[in-house]
Amino acid sequence: MTRIAPSPQTMERMEPNWGTDSFHDMSDGWKIHCETWHPDSAPRAVWLHGHGWNESTMTLGTRRLVHACKSRGIVFVAHDLHMHGLSLKQNGVEYPEVMRSSHQGANVIARHYVELSKALVAQYSLPLIVSSHSASAVAHIMATADLVQVCKDAGVPLACQLYLAPTPSGLSPAWCPDCFFEQLCAKCCCACTCCAKATEEPALVNPGLILGSPDRNATFLRISNVCVNMCTGSADYSDGKKYRGARARMAKEAANLDVPGAAGRVWAGSKDPGVSLARLHNFRTTFAAGESRMSVEVLEDGVHDLLSSDPKAQAWIDQMVAYVEEQLRTIG
Repeated sequence: MTRIAPSPQTMERMEPNWGTDSFHDMSDGWKIHCETWHPDSAPRAVWLHGHGWNESTMTLGTRRLVHACKSRGIVFVAHDLHMHGLSLKQNGVEYPEVMRSSHQGANVIARHYVELSKALVAQYSLPLIVSSHSASAVAHIMATADLVQVCKDAGVPLACQLYLAPTPSGLSPAWCPDCFFEQLCAKCCCACTCCAKATEEPALVNPGLILGSPDRNATFLRISNVCVNMCTGSADYSDGKKYRGARARMAKEAANLDVPGAAGRVWAGSKDPGVSLARLHNFRTTFAAGESRMSVEVLEDGVHDLLSSDPKAQAWIDQMVAYVEEQLRTIG
């Protein structure tokens, strides 16, 4: 979710220009919209970013990331999730405006991440960086092993992966049975905690007066659109085995990141109502137990919307870009 106050401060260090639009046909019939910005110098990496629920490529967070990438030789590609932004058409049928901000499950988003990554590494033959926020981060967790394989098959490095504020089903507690958590708790927690907090703020989504018109984000928060599929999806997305929520899935995926140049980091704010510090501690414990290059970064006073409406958004982005630069140096 993105909630942006239209103040002059929000425009600092932000790319003012539109990217280049393109549409990619997915194997399940979805036509996914991407917006691409090229750097000022010869590119040395390509960065694929997926936004969270109720957003689009038209957010301040996206434009801040673009601004950081253009001077660093990184191609930045942001894509609209299905049923978001300009990704409204499946099998030739366009969904109506009332359906904007729905989605069909994290497993669908995960498949799209993999297919878009294949297209990008084929197009650019450059090291790949992948980032995700909120609902996309849960899908990103599910797709991790396949993203590693995409880069292996293409013969390009997977530089790093950034999982930003995974929503509750992405951090299910160890004692909670999958059936109860995934079918009830994730929906109730997201709908009642995150969404209730969001509706208290005066500017719920990009108002269209900052980045231009027409606004590609949903006009209203339609909680009913996402409660059925908000963050759940096929638990056996990648290999036919069921894992205890996304924490166990991530532990399994972490082993796949122990290849030269591949690393991943979960980023979450200490004031994010949907991501408890206890669950982040569980992640840290999981990664510390193995030889994984996965890690967790807790951002003090950070909220759920780390990239756009968080007062410290630019500081968080500076940290993330520094991490990306470190990983690019690692792979040479």
